Parts: sequence; structure tokens; C-alpha cells
Amino acid sequence: MVNQRDIVNRIADKTGLYKKDIKEMLLAFKEVMVDVIEEDESMFLKEIFTLKTITKKPRKRYIAPYGKTILEPEHKIVKILPGSRLTEIVRDNQNDTED
Repeated sequence: MVNQRDIVNRIADKTGLYKKDIKEMLLAFKEVMVDVIEEDESMFLKEIFTLKTITKKPRKRYIAPYGKTILEPEHKIVKILPGSRLTEIVRDNQNDTED
């Protein structure tokens, strides 16, 4: 798994920018993502992803270990949808492994 330090290093290698500046930018980006979700808005980063909240309708769920059915109330979740470029990369990698 690539962590924040790895991301900072990779961006620094690609851009020549200072790691300190990149780290500040990433922290600001994370804050913006949180703000977008708190404001119940969507975020679209072309070809990469769409980040949005969706409301899940109430539904019945069976809890097997207890043998009970419960009513799960309506609630919101965060959904991340891959963009076209990420989807292409995964498909290409999948096709490469099948050959």
C-alpha cells in the first residue's frame, strides 16, 4: 500500500517541487475532501474519481449469528466511483494477467 510519505516522494520525483510544499498541498486536499462531504456536495476529479455522499434507504437485515432480523435506518455513506482512466488501467492489467 502506498502511504502519504510515498505519495509525497513520488510527486517530488515527478515535479521537482519541495516535499514540504507537497505535504502541505496534500493536507489541504484532504481538508477540501472532508469539507465537500460535510457540505453534502460531490467532488469530481476528471478521469480519476468522483466522491459523493449517497443516502441508503431503510431496509431489513438478517443478522445470522443472532438469528434476528433488524430494520437498518436510513443513513448516508461516502461513495468513491473510479474515473475512466482508473477503470482503463484496471481492465488493461486484468487483460495482461489473462494472456
